Amino acid sequence: MPRRISLYVMVAIFLIAGLALTLYRHLELQVPWTPGETRQVWHVEALVSFDAQGEPARVTLALPDDLDGYRLLSEHTASPGYGLHYVDTEVGRRAEWTIRQALGSQQIYYSAQFLVDDDTRGTPAPTPALPERVVWEHPLGTAAAQVIESARQRSADSVSLAREIARRVTGETGNDENIRLLKSRFDTPELLLRLLHQAGVPARMEQGLILEDGRRRQALEPWVVVFDGERQLLLDPRTGRTGQPDHLLLWETGGQPVLEVVGGSGSRLSFSMLRRDEPAAIAAQNNLQAGGVLDFSIHSLPLEEQALFKNILLIPIGALVTVILRILIGIRTSGTFMPVLIAMAFMHTTL
Repeated sequence: MPRRISLYVMVAIFLIAGLALTLYRHLELQVPWTPGETRQVWHVEALVSFDAQGEPARVTLALPDDLDGYRLLSEHTASPGYGLHYVDTEVGRRAEWTIRQALGSQQIYYSAQFLVDDDTRGTPAPTPALPERVVWEHPLGTAAAQVIESARQRSADSVSLAREIARRVTGETGNDENIRLLKSRFDTPELLLRLLHQAGVPARMEQGLILEDGRRRQALEPWVVVFDGERQLLLDPRTGRTGQPDHLLLWETGGQPVLEVVGGSGSRLSFSMLRRDEPAAIAAQNNLQAGGVLDFSIHSLPLEEQALFKNILLIPIGALVTVILRILIGIRTSGTFMPVLIAMAFMHTTL
């Protein structure tokens, strides 16, 4: 009796462990339940071009990571003759290409694949510090103060104040002499950011990319992020609308320059993008390549070892089928493993 209880306990432990591991791989690693499932994957390629001056060159590009709604699957670069180094900073990742001597037109490619995943959340960005002082030329300072005071009277907190300022900057409240004066000196995104800082609202400029299937030579667009404690509000400086629109990929979220080129001139950055519906197994393989004990899979092994293990795993499955046929159905077999070995021999000889 005690032996039978121990057997039941072991079976229950292995059953619970197997179910837990199955749920983990499905929820966290996106391993599909059934074959044939697809996932939406965006392929984004960045092209950096500049004219080298025959001296050492250094190119630094901001790189995205896991974002809200998008999981980074893989990334690749093409930069013949350049050394490549990835740098992790407090405000995000950057890629740095270096070369001892470059002359003439240069092109560097960076491509990444993003899996559309509503459960993915990016790392929360720290609240930026307010500048000690926002400097305005006369009479721009007076106009900025009047715009902020008018918006403050119609707001209750930092978020509503940011919305009111954005409405005025984008012209939703009608013609405003102060706004026209300020826009004659500053671009709309920069003006909105300066007014928010003047009003004491923590905000930062970020660079995003609107994903459209098949588009080429696209540029990053500025977005303003407002911080209010643990809340973050995304503002479109072109329309004044709040919230993150569909298919927006925030490429740079630390408020740093997206591209820096030393040793060259006329630098340009453009993006191309393509959407594909790929089998869910491909996305799962990319997630499993991260490593770890729970993330181990046959697909993380080399192809030769994958084929070997697939054949080995057929043995316990065949033994289980043989035992069911012998015990439940009553079919006579030549032992437990002999029918399995004979079946595998037929498979390998293609009979």
